[in-house]
Amino acid sequence: MSYNIIQDAKYKIYNSEIMLYVRPEEIEQAFQNIYVYENKEEFLKVYGRNDYNGGRLEGFNRAGISYLGPDATPHTVIHEILHTLGIMGDGSLKFANQINEGMTDYLTAKISGETPRNYIQGHKLFQKLEPIMMKYTKNPNTFMQMYIGNDVQFMQDFLNYFGKGIVFENLYENFLFMDDKKIDELIKPVEKNVNKYIKKTERKEKINNTINKIKNIFSRNKTKMLTDGQHTDTQNSMNQYEQFRYENNINNFQSTMKKEDEEKYYSYNRNINQNQQQYGNNEDEISK
Repeated sequence: MSYNIIQDAKYKIYNSEIMLYVRPEEIEQAFQNIYVYENKEEFLKVYGRNDYNGGRLEGFNRAGISYLGPDATPHTVIHEILHTLGIMGDGSLKFANQINEGMTDYLTAKISGETPRNYIQGHKLFQKLEPIMMKYTKNPNTFMQMYIGNDVQFMQDFLNYFGKGIVFENLYENFLFMDDKKIDELIKPVEKNVNKYIKKTERKEKINNTINKIKNIFSRNKTKMLTDGQHTDTQNSMNQYEQFRYENNINNFQSTMKKEDEEKYYSYNRNINQNQQQYGNNEDEISK
């Protein structure tokens, strides 16, 4: 039974977003530090109490070592392994227990697929807060990244900046005394301001994209105009060249001679040709 739940938990962890932030060797080391108790009395004795505030203790983690009781499920294993992998389990998160354990169990439920059984108030808080932070970071694994890195400062800065107050401190100090309505009063302004910021950013990006498109269009048109201009200049030069050749071709010049002058001209040419022929014959005779 215990072997099956551990193997099931390991399979789910290896197929989760945890693998984006934790090396396989660290996971294997965490699974080596597990103690399983089939006897409830022995388990509670190790825990240090004879009961668990009238509830059911499924497991606990101390100094990176996971202790599992007879009521443990794969969800329990993942929850305690997360305490080993993340630093938030050592109390340095500076959250009230409901929030600290609530985030651990909230992330665990996403991996295990089981219905949350503990820290329900913490689940409610993070169900409201995670989508807001994901929208801002554009990272679907923001919570896991923050958890593994113990980046509580990011959450504090985020809540106080967009909540325009000490939202983080109010959650930390008064969380156990808050109902859903009071939590909403703190979270809703954060969500509203995040949405305003995103819309403003999107408008700015849209304007910049439009400007860049216009620049590209003008750039392409300018290049085309230069290219077309060069082609037109070349074509004009060719046309001028052909026209020049045509106009300067002697065969194309119109004659201004009168008919009588043309007869004299042709008669003169005939006489020259005859004399040349005669001279050529004499030359042949001399050369002989």
